[in-house]
Order: sequence, then structure tokens, then C-alpha cells
Amino acid sequence: FQRNAFIISAGCTIIPISVDYSSVFSLNLTQERINAWSLVKKQLEDWKRSPWPNNINAYINSNQNRRSILGFWFKRVDGNLDELTEEFVLDNYEISSDEMFSSQFASIFKLYQIRYEDNEYLKYLNEKKNEHNNVLSESEFISKYGPKPWDLINEMLTNAQLPYRVNHPKGHKEASFHLNLTDVTTGVEIQVNDLSTGEKVLMSLALSIYNSNEEMARPDVLLLDEPDAPLHPEFSKVFIASVIESIVKHAGVKVVISTHSPTTVAIAPEDSLFRMNKDLGRPEKITKEQAINILIQDLENVRLSLENRRQIFVESKYDVQYYNRIFNLISKPMKTSPQFLPPKSGTGTNCDEVSDIVNALRKFGNDLVYGIKDFDNKNHSSNYILVLGEGKRYAIDNYIFDPIFVAFLLIRENIIKTEDIGLPPLTYVSLSKLENSSIQVLINYILTELGLSSSNILEYNVQGGYKFKATNEYFSIQGHLLEDKIKNKWHKLYSIANGGDNKLKNYVLDTVCKDYPQFLSVDFIELFERIK
Repeated sequence: FQRNAFIISAGCTIIPISVDYSSVFSLNLTQERINAWSLVKKQLEDWKRSPWPNNINAYINSNQNRRSILGFWFKRVDGNLDELTEEFVLDNYEISSDEMFSSQFASIFKLYQIRYEDNEYLKYLNEKKNEHNNVLSESEFISKYGPKPWDLINEMLTNAQLPYRVNHPKGHKEASFHLNLTDVTTGVEIQVNDLSTGEKVLMSLALSIYNSNEEMARPDVLLLDEPDAPLHPEFSKVFIASVIESIVKHAGVKVVISTHSPTTVAIAPEDSLFRMNKDLGRPEKITKEQAINILIQDLENVRLSLENRRQIFVESKYDVQYYNRIFNLISKPMKTSPQFLPPKSGTGTNCDEVSDIVNALRKFGNDLVYGIKDFDNKNHSSNYILVLGEGKRYAIDNYIFDPIFVAFLLIRENIIKTEDIGLPPLTYVSLSKLENSSIQVLINYILTELGLSSSNILEYNVQGGYKFKATNEYFSIQGHLLEDKIKNKWHKLYSIANGGDNKLKNYVLDTVCKDYPQFLSVDFIELFERIK
């Protein structure tokens, strides 16, 4: 890209936009820094007049706004208020990616206003001053620069049944402008970081057709490389509808999208589907049924199976690793032989893609395919899409990080000792000698240390035939948050976790779970037995 070009990224969608800042006044970092200090200064002054003039922490924690502004800077100076000066704030202010996202929209909006008002002024000179300037009619202006970007975005938000609306520049063309998003149902102004990934992708789609280089007009063709990758399948429908109605029909921009998603293909217009033919060196027309079949064939290892072989789609490539390990630790013989597969060859995780691919394969006659999803405190099983720990645990993480396995891991890594918590001194290899009551002591220790102990007790069974008790708070917490809590409490585990999201979980499975499989939850046995 040229020197003053930058990239707008929303999820996996990356769109190049060129901006001429000489005529755009929205991205004023000096003013942003001054505004930041003004907010800090005001809260410091309010603190002196508050009920806690001698307790800054009480004042900060009294509401969310103070925590997010004054609390942020208070941490930056390590609690030393003498260092929290205007100079410190100005020197250490950083514009966030969300602020940059908003500023880029503001730049596009402002430049459109400048172009429009300049054209209107030239019209005025021609009519009132008898000048002969080259001007554009209303239709010519829209044809060259596109419709008003704020109208297009608000139209897309309306069509997507989203309650948000954006403002637009008013007044003098050289006045500053800041993008505001308002929830029209409540009248509350929201921040960009409050938007979901899908909502950001939708707004970025609108932004992509406005080239803010003064010498260039809107594009004739917009190329989008797998923009549906980060989207919930339901939002993919909204996205495709927005492309057709707002970008193609309203803005008059042709769009070419690449995809590997059966969902996107299924909802796309029949006459818009092509596949790249390497032998011909060009795209060729294809039917919707042919396209879905190709995408299914592209998934690794999907094929006709032996009678006892089952393809089981799980949420991610990491889940494939976990389930393969866990299945090998099950003590009860299973009648079927599972082949765990991710919903598509890429990375990432999306439980809805499990449903999409399994339903598609079942529709085309493959009755040997199943899906497994996490409970996520909301999902429900069907005949062939099964939910792990339905009504019991949030995700597979909550099983791998069972408090028994966490305690055994800490002992194995010499982070804690059994005698430290009132148990007889035992090495890791001798933990099988522990009575169930002593193992319950270990469970209670983990719950307490992580702040997840409560009176909301749940009893659970393990495949060794034992019963133990933990709390709903431990089993219902989001899996990644649970792992973060564990690592933050016992920092030495970070050295094991380095290298990827799956490292610590695979380490637990390959060591503690493998050494003590009798403490694996019976929920896995019950899950695999449902695969007919």
C-alpha cells in the first residue's frame, strides 16, 4: 500500500483503505490526549468532594465509569497519585483499536461531507456568480462517490434488525466529527468494542466501498476473501442479504466473495455460484447442490465408513486432540470406533458449524456422522448432535481441568505438597493411595484457592466408581476463563501453557489424566454410548 494507507480489520476480514489526512480532521490524537486528561482531572476533583476523600480505592470502585477511567490510570502509576499528572497522561495515552475503528469511519464520513459540500458550493457559484465550474448532479455524485455512507450503514443495520444507528457530520465542513453509535431502543450511546464480531464485519463491509483518496471514486468491484469465517451462521444470512441489498443494489458495487462455508453457499442466490477450475484456469458455473457436495468432499477424511466407524465432528481442531486422548482413556469397551473431525479444515471454533456440517451430511444420506458440542450453559442434544455435560459442565475444559486433575497437576509439578493442606506427605506417584475423603480435601482446596467455593454443591461420578462433590460455580464457568484463573493463581503453569491454547490441556491429558484415568468423569462414557 502507499505510504498513508492503512488496513481495517474486523475478525478475519481485511479491507485496504487509503486515506488522505490533509482534508480530514477527525483523527486528532492531540485532542484525544487532552480529552483523556480532562476526564482524569475531573474525576480527581470529584474524588476530593466525594464521601471517600481519603480513600481513592473506595472512590474508584464505586462505579464502572471510575474504574474504567481513573482506575486504569491509577494502575499505570502503580497507585502513586503524585505521578498521575497531565504530562504522564499525554505521554502514555494510546489510541485503542476500537478508537481507530471509530476514527476511520469518522474519516470516511467527514471526507464524504467535504466532497458533497464542495460540489454544492461550486453549484452555488455557477448559479449566483455566473461561474462555469465543473459540477456533478445529485445522481452523478452518487454514481461517482456512492450514497451517503451514514445512510448506507443505517440501512444495513436496519435490514439486519440491529438496534444501532450512527450519526453524521453537520455544520461547517472543517468542524471536527466523532462517530457515535446509539442504541435506538434505549437511547444509550454505545462503544465500538460493545459490538459483536459480526456487527463489526457488517459495518466494515459498508466502509469498504468508500475509497477516501481524493483522486479516486468508489470501486467497481469489491473482493472479499472468506468474510464469513468469523461469523455465526445466522449472521452469515444477514451478511449475504446486506451484500445483495445494500452493496450491490443500492451502492451499485459488484461483489466477489470466496468461501468454504456450506452455510454461505446454501443461502447464496443459485445463479451466483462459481467454482475455480484449476484445469480450465477460470471460474465455472455450478449448482448449489454441486457446490455443497464439493465443500463436503474437501473436508479431510469424510468418506464411507466401515459399519462400526463413525465420523464425529467437534468444535475445533484442538477438540479433536482432546477427544482422541480421552476416548483412549475410557475403560469401558465401546461398540463404535470414532473418527473425530473439525467442522472444517481451518482453525477457530464454532459450535454452530458442527450442526451445519452434520445436518448437511445427514441430508445427503450419511447416517454415520455425528456431532459433539459443548454445553455452553445453553445447548441441547438431538438424535445425532450430542452435547457434552448437558446441564452439568460448561465445556470440555471443565472436565480436563477437573479439580482432582488440577490438584494432581500441582503436586506433580511440585507447586504444592499434600502436607501443605493437612494431608499425609505423598509423592505424585503415590496419590492413588489417597482415600476418597482426602481427595475431597484436595477438591475443596482447589475450589477455595480459585474463589469458586460455595454452598451450591454438585455431586459427580468418575469411571473408577467413586463420587465426589464440587460447586456449580466451578463447572459452569466459561472454559477459557477457568484455565486463566488456574494459570493466574499458579503462575508456574504458564511455562507449560506457552505455545498455544491447547498446550496446557494436552499436557494434563498426557500426564495426570493418563496416569489416573479412574478419575475421569463418567459423562464421557455416557456420551460415547449414545453414538449408535
